[in-house]
Amino acid sequence: MSLEKPGSVEVFSDVLRRLLGSSSVIIEKLILKAFFSKFGLDFAEKEDYRFLDYIKELKEECKREEQEEDVCSHRTKCHLGKGQVWNGVFHEKRAGFKP
Repeated sequence: MSLEKPGSVEVFSDVLRRLLGSSSVIIEKLILKAFFSKFGLDFAEKEDYRFLDYIKELKEECKREEQEEDVCSHRTKCHLGKGQVWNGVFHEKRAGFKP
């Protein structure tokens, strides 16, 4: 089952709830912590959030980071020389320069 297909996250969460009952919440949190950790993010529980809400948030954060990396990489390659600083971040590695 791919979590990219529409509705697959809901189906996964629903099946987990049917199989494990109230214990599914524990499994969902373990899964979420692993997902967030894999992407270098901290998992923080939020009131009234369900499994799907966290997955949506994670996807949005990943898209935001990809866009920032694209912009950063583009600006670094096009406008900065080796070792220059942009927005307080050293970009030598992102620009593909080797020390």
